[in-house]
Amino acid sequence: MHQIKIGFYNSKNFLKLTFSIMYVGLSLIFLSAICKLLSNTEVSTYLFMGLAHHIYLSIGLTLMSLFCALTALPVNLDVSTRANYMFKFFCLSMSLLLTGLVFKWNLWPFGDGILITSFFSLFIYYVIKAFTQNAQSSFESIYNKMFFIGFAIVTMSFLFRIQGYPGCEEMIAVSYFAMMVVVFLQLRMLVINGTWLVNINTPVGFSILILFILLCLIRLDSGIQMLH
Repeated sequence: MHQIKIGFYNSKNFLKLTFSIMYVGLSLIFLSAICKLLSNTEVSTYLFMGLAHHIYLSIGLTLMSLFCALTALPVNLDVSTRANYMFKFFCLSMSLLLTGLVFKWNLWPFGDGILITSFFSLFIYYVIKAFTQNAQSSFESIYNKMFFIGFAIVTMSFLFRIQGYPGCEEMIAVSYFAMMVVVFLQLRMLVINGTWLVNINTPVGFSILILFILLCLIRLDSGIQMLH
């Protein structure tokens, strides 16, 4: 994710290691989704799809958590110190989120506390980004604020969904509207500048990928225990 400069954490070998961990983790997560879809079929009888789904998902999320933690180690000399600390804060929040999912999934102690902490950390990150993101005009500043505040709302909706808080459905409805705004702003940037507002190599872009996976897991599996 960072431009390589100096030191082991900024070396190409370290970058390859972290992305190899990510690829394996993502592969296991999607493989677990396949096993879940096949768990109610005759195939699962002799391939133990249900058990494989649980194992693949736990290992996959753990590897993704490790990837996020390792990604916080390099230092990008092309950006300010504040930007580096913001990036580290984001990476560690994402690592905490994925760790919380593993704990929640396996019904281990402190799963709820870890998830709540991580979602609030991400919420704070997006709010800070909304008011510190550089913009070339007042209109761009407004669009940036709308984008990051919208994503902060989407992030909190996942917390409401997983924890089953009161007002969960209303929060999800608001998050859908916020996501509509986010998509609109993405398309606007594409039409005007020919580029996406965010990409997969940015903190927000990567978090979109993670939250998309999280959404798929919630829809696919009732194994993430909800508190009602």
